[in-house]
Amino acid sequence: MKIFKTIYISETLKDYYENDYVYLHAPLRFALLEHILFKLASEYVLGIKDQKLAPSSSAERRKVVEKLREEFECINDLFSQFKENRGPNVPNFLQGITNIVACEKDLLASETAELLELCCDIPVELLSALINYREDVSSEEAK
Repeated sequence: MKIFKTIYISETLKDYYENDYVYLHAPLRFALLEHILFKLASEYVLGIKDQKLAPSSSAERRKVVEKLREEFECINDLFSQFKENRGPNVPNFLQGITNIVACEKDLLASETAELLELCCDIPVELLSALINYREDVSSEEAK
């Protein structure tokens, strides 16, 4: 179970921001930070979709969820330091992903609805893959 080395990524981005990005014009700086944030989010989503973090039991799933929450908190803290408050809230989207993976099966529909409220244009295939990631949901149920 290999997960991003978030601390290294965070420190690198912080260094770039403090020494380079801060001197860019605000719209360009915002676009660059937004692109980086979306790239980070997409790597997590692709990792889940491609089953790179596939747990085989609920105990393993809890460990993955704990690590994801820790990393998402680190990402959220990092980007909140940049004080770029415009655009979509990707850290909340990442939290929504964690909630789907972490919740009990009987709460899955509710958590899925909340994620759809955060990101209504999420592709059906991606949402299905995210739900199918859970060891207690079959491929047919995920569809």
